[in-house]
Amino acid sequence: MSDKQKPKPKAVTSKGYEENSEDKQGLLEAAASVPIKDYSDYEITIETKDEYADALFVDESALDSALNQAEDERNDPQAVNRKEAEIAEPKIEKAEVITTRDFSKLLSEQSVAGTFSPSETESPKKLGIINNRLNDSPARKTISETDKSKVFEQTLEQIVVTIAQEEAHAEGETETALQPKPMSDMDGSKLSIITATLKAKGKALSQKVLAKMDQSKAELDEYLGRTLPERKLALEFILPSLKSKKDCGNTITPKKVEKLFNTKGKPLSNLFAKAEQDLAKLSKTPLSNSKRLALLDSYFPALSEKAKSLIAMIERKPSIYDDEKRASMVDGSLNSLKHLITGYKQIYADLYESANVVYGPQRKLANQVAFTLIDCLTMEQLLSVALHARVSAASIKTVNKLYHVLSHYEPQQLTIKRHAYSLAKTTTINRLFTHYQLFGVLDYLSISTAQQRLMHAYLNQHYALIRTIPLAISSRLPAITPSQQLLAIKHDTSTTALFISNETELQAKSDTVYIFIQAFFNRVKKDYVEALKLRMNRRNKHSSPALADSPIENTLPMLSALNLSIRNIESGITRPSYTLYRAIDLKAYSGIDDIIGYNHYAYALQQKGPLQPGQPVGNLPEKPTASKSTWQCAMEDDKAIHLQTIECKLGVPMDIGRLVQFIKTIKTASEDDKKETTTDESVLAVITSIERTSQSKILVIAKIISREFTAAAIQDKYPHALIAKANHQSILISHHQADYWNDNITSITFPDQSNAYIAIAGLSCATNNIQLFHLK
Repeated sequence: MSDKQKPKPKAVTSKGYEENSEDKQGLLEAAASVPIKDYSDYEITIETKDEYADALFVDESALDSALNQAEDERNDPQAVNRKEAEIAEPKIEKAEVITTRDFSKLLSEQSVAGTFSPSETESPKKLGIINNRLNDSPARKTISETDKSKVFEQTLEQIVVTIAQEEAHAEGETETALQPKPMSDMDGSKLSIITATLKAKGKALSQKVLAKMDQSKAELDEYLGRTLPERKLALEFILPSLKSKKDCGNTITPKKVEKLFNTKGKPLSNLFAKAEQDLAKLSKTPLSNSKRLALLDSYFPALSEKAKSLIAMIERKPSIYDDEKRASMVDGSLNSLKHLITGYKQIYADLYESANVVYGPQRKLANQVAFTLIDCLTMEQLLSVALHARVSAASIKTVNKLYHVLSHYEPQQLTIKRHAYSLAKTTTINRLFTHYQLFGVLDYLSISTAQQRLMHAYLNQHYALIRTIPLAISSRLPAITPSQQLLAIKHDTSTTALFISNETELQAKSDTVYIFIQAFFNRVKKDYVEALKLRMNRRNKHSSPALADSPIENTLPMLSALNLSIRNIESGITRPSYTLYRAIDLKAYSGIDDIIGYNHYAYALQQKGPLQPGQPVGNLPEKPTASKSTWQCAMEDDKAIHLQTIECKLGVPMDIGRLVQFIKTIKTASEDDKKETTTDESVLAVITSIERTSQSKILVIAKIISREFTAAAIQDKYPHALIAKANHQSILISHHQADYWNDNITSITFPDQSNAYIAIAGLSCATNNIQLFHLK
């Protein structure tokens, strides 16, 4: 409530406040007589719909029963449709310009009328979750095991048994041939029996010797490639053309590589630039496989170590907005790994496509190169995840093709443990493959690099839930509905894995690898619901070991992003992609503190009124730094804005979960086109996705929060906040560590020093930078 009493409006007797907008007294009296909505009986409902017109969920004990209730409604689509029909579509109100004396328009009628007042209550201090979701990520029920899914598992087990029996039968026939035949009973003399026994043993011994010789011969034939299967599957690697040795000049040596990476104080940007140059030249230089492999093997460990240093640097400072050299490392590091991958592909392709007589003696080397190649591709993907860059289609196809080839001709290699530089531990090709496919489907572009260390720790804890169905088994599958969520990977595709719902019928295919993913998806859903309960009850410790030591304000944004990514996979929702970006006159203020500072500055400047040319501005609050780069826009609607800019020229940080204020300058020509006027339009938004492309460009997607907002002081440990309004809903935007609960009533002060009381209704958004609370 404002400290200054406003003059009472003139009494209007002929019309009520419904017909007379000037009758503010009648409006306030009517608002005071409306009972305040009691949200205490609302429960969390899971997965019935993606949006609710009016919902508040605070009761943890009701969460589990609500999960089951929502599942029943999902199975009865008519019931869901009936409920949705009862909910009116919220009216989108037209944005208004908030003047210096219009701050009360940002608040509800109850706040303006002074309905709220501070009071001490005995009720539990719990925080509600608005609309069954946080950060647009709805809590969803897990998919339980059914009789059909058990039948699918039993079918797989039966195929395994059949394969084992076939192998045992083949071995049994060999052993039977080696056993001595039974003696004849025609001659019963002891001497004959002894003689026959000695002859049988001697014959058996001879057969064993022959068997050993046959085994040695078989091993020799295999080593020489005589008995190896013909490798008919084409690799389809696209490799650069080799130049003549004369055109290549001097090549690098392993000693030069060692010296390059052991030089102390050499900037990472210079190392990546030199590595990119050397490896690009190496990929076009004609060399023997042994020399090429020696150079690549000297580069890979050192390059992996530097790539991990870059990842750690980005984790500490996710935004590259003020350092062109640091920005150049993005392209340099990825290009270096790209050329390294090309080198290993050259060696493997040469060995694989050779005749068996050449491939056989070098088979062990070929299999080691195959592992290193997948390890290198995984390292490229990890770096891409940290840098919010997309993995190339060529790399995805290389992984898919290589795994398929090994499944056909070298299946035992998939489970052999070797040291992987990408994961810094001993692992298998199967493990690297599932890691690669998982990150191929998850939306890592929406998870801040600052949270990715926590994400990797969490995923490492649950990789055991993800299982690959061997090609030998999947190729024998009958026509069957798995009733399990799977990922399907075809060897000849350059796209990410295809999601298979639990109702899709599978067919036996020799070109498709399947991965069990349902158990992992269920685990994320359960952990997200647990995190929501912790936040509702203002507790901190998660039961997952990887999350136990992480504050809930860090855990919840990460889990909400993973949960939303899974929901989009299950629903078939993909991120929109644009190729046409048009120039836009735009500047941005980044971070809640700078946005608050700019709003105080803009208000103080507006209070001074029009200034004459040369007239001093006088004392004003410090104006924060705005973005300095040029912007292009592909799309803007009521919900989101899609932008592109040069990151290293921004001058202000941009990170996922960060609050931004975009100020667009709109130019309007007069009717006679002789005079042009400009107006500024402000948009408050939160960044939901960042993608780094080549040449230091970034694509930014921001969710629009409001076009009506102002800074406000609040009585709290974190006294600076923003008050906004969107779709008739008042919103409090505060720091991510601010602690509020339902019905928490506090006083705010607007820039014009007017006061009001606000009451918290629940939490709708929480990132690692800000929180959004709906107000009553």
